[in-house]
Amino acid sequence: MFTPILLFIALIFFFYFVLYLNSESYILKNGQKTEGIITSVQSRSQTDRYGRVHVRYIVSYRFQDTEESVYRGKFTIHSSTCRFKEEDKVEVYYLPDKPYKNTASRRFKLK
Repeated sequence: MFTPILLFIALIFFFYFVLYLNSESYILKNGQKTEGIITSVQSRSQTDRYGRVHVRYIVSYRFQDTEESVYRGKFTIHSSTCRFKEEDKVEVYYLPDKPYKNTASRRFKLK
């Protein structure tokens, strides 16, 4: 009934679909938008074998869903500077049925 090649293609589409449903782009497109607040910004630096220093910032945030439960998230910025600071407000997107799957918009910060 199923040839091995069709089964292989079906598996690839299945895994692609599962990965997409958990991706940041899916959450941004289909998630519920709310306001979050930055709780911490931590910098990490690492020197590569050529002596170049690479800096990244780990930005943590918290938000409430429509039922007022508090959730947390974080994202990483690979840059020499970070424009976010504690107490800044950010747009957070989350899946209403799975608020633990969330992401924050990095494009701008709310005033």
